Amino acid sequence: LALRSLGRGTPSQSRSGMEDLGMDSQHGRKLMEYIAFISESLQHEICNMKGRHGTGLGSPKMSSGFMAQLSKLEYILLKAQEVEEDVLESLQALLQTNGILRSLLNILEAQWKMNMEGKFVDLYKLQGALEVVNVTALICQGNEANLRFVSSEALSLWAALGGCNCKVRGAVCERLVALIFGLWNHCRHQTLELVQSNSVMVERAAFYLSQAVQSSPDDDAVFGPDSPAVSLACKEQAALLLLDLLAQGGRIKRRALRGIISQLAGRNGLGGFFQSSQAAVRTLGELVAKNAVDDPQLVDDPQEVTH
Repeated sequence: LALRSLGRGTPSQSRSGMEDLGMDSQHGRKLMEYIAFISESLQHEICNMKGRHGTGLGSPKMSSGFMAQLSKLEYILLKAQEVEEDVLESLQALLQTNGILRSLLNILEAQWKMNMEGKFVDLYKLQGALEVVNVTALICQGNEANLRFVSSEALSLWAALGGCNCKVRGAVCERLVALIFGLWNHCRHQTLELVQSNSVMVERAAFYLSQAVQSSPDDDAVFGPDSPAVSLACKEQAALLLLDLLAQGGRIKRRALRGIISQLAGRNGLGGFFQSSQAAVRTLGELVAKNAVDDPQLVDDPQEVTH
């Protein structure tokens, strides 16, 4: 209710009345108090997890208390997108300054060390990491300062993207693609420095992105892409990311090609990239096919080049 009240007003309101709108209004202050309460609860749960023996912050499953508070924060951020004024931007700034975003990055760092580095990631099986990445993406959505803040954990975020599949909610996949797209556009140099030494993350991310650009609501559960249906905007971001990765040359290009090639004609071999309604995806397919013909060593089975 507080969120719905923010930014509302009528032209007949006096100047003094208008000053009580937005985040400085009574509702705005109540909202900030509630965010502060959630933040304190999250920090308390994180401290408890740190104190446990064993995997701690790197556990595939987080405590129920932590997950409950994280769900509340996700709900507030989603609702903040629907109201007038710069409510979401204010909440994003608060969550960066009060340490919540840093705490989420600490969890991602632990998840990287325990569950992602050198491993094939299934994000659906890492429910703790999945929800942390989801909320992190919301905190960074359209916020360049927060994107730069999280760029130090680019490796874990790329690994999470490579772990997306059809079992993960479409909305989470879309937010993660948008997050990586934002990092690539605003923090490309730092991102490249990190992924160069762990370029297998690029291959796995490219594999998922090649599935996402082919996804649709009518996909066959067996032969369709291993991705939930995502929006057209998400597909465009995925295609642009893949094109940019190929443009980097060297190890990054080679890893990206390896990730894409197996999905070039789709899982059922009946069209894939070449029958896409998006021009960028068709162009990408032609570019990848040409590279495969020029360098057959990119594929595991030489017969795939002919196909």
